Amino acid sequence: MLFLHIFSLLQILRSSFCIVDYWDENYDQGKNCESEADIEQLTIENEAQNQCVINHVEDASEAIRQCKQELSSLALHNCRMTKLVNAGKLLYCKDRGRTTCCFKDHKCEENWTVLENNMPGEAVKFLKQPEQSLEMIRNQYGFKTCHINQGYDASKCAEDCADIKNSPLAKECEERNGLLKCCIRRDKHFCHECRYCCTLPFCTYNNSYGGISHIGENNLNIEDNEEYINESTNLGALENIESRNNFYKGQDTRCLKPYSDDDPEMWEHYDPDDFANA
Repeated sequence: MLFLHIFSLLQILRSSFCIVDYWDENYDQGKNCESEADIEQLTIENEAQNQCVINHVEDASEAIRQCKQELSSLALHNCRMTKLVNAGKLLYCKDRGRTTCCFKDHKCEENWTVLENNMPGEAVKFLKQPEQSLEMIRNQYGFKTCHINQGYDASKCAEDCADIKNSPLAKECEERNGLLKCCIRRDKHFCHECRYCCTLPFCTYNNSYGGISHIGENNLNIEDNEEYINESTNLGALENIESRNNFYKGQDTRCLKPYSDDDPEMWEHYDPDDFANA
């Protein structure tokens, strides 16, 4: 009888104090795994190694930021034979401190014939509506400013970069003890008369888990927001800062070294890895 009394008392105490089993397979107070089924399906189809990355970063926004930077290289590699048209949907699963990120439903250009057939139309559109076309490029890749170039002169973008020292990003970068940078991209939109430059301010800092992270102006207002976690992959210029794209009929993702020559058309490029990780 005494044993039964003690056992009953322990059961009552267990219920009263809501004792939880920390070793239960389903226990994780911070679990956020709406994409679990899709990620498991990629694993079953043996696509996880080509479309997924894993990290153990505690902060959700930091984890997603690292995911996007790593997924960018995977997405470009998946479409290396032609061109990445759409990065698809971002899958996200955080469980027991481990974050798994994948992309699905991405789209590569069908073949080089289709790719080349689209180029004349894109070039004509740019020449007819340069400002509208350039604004579309700016929004698509998350640049801060863009300008039409006469030749290779990207001086207007260099002037824009000089204005970021007192920006909200500069303040945030200082708080993170980071290094404020501004990437000047110089490129053309499928024709020699379709030249332009764009600016990408960003901050490089040492994160809490001992790695290097980048944050841009587009992250400041949304990184603590659910939209940042649940949005599409949206691999923009910042996510591609450490990725290597195919230059042939693709984007030139290098950053110019402003004032490296008296002639702005002769400005050199930074080494991509050195500039990104400095």
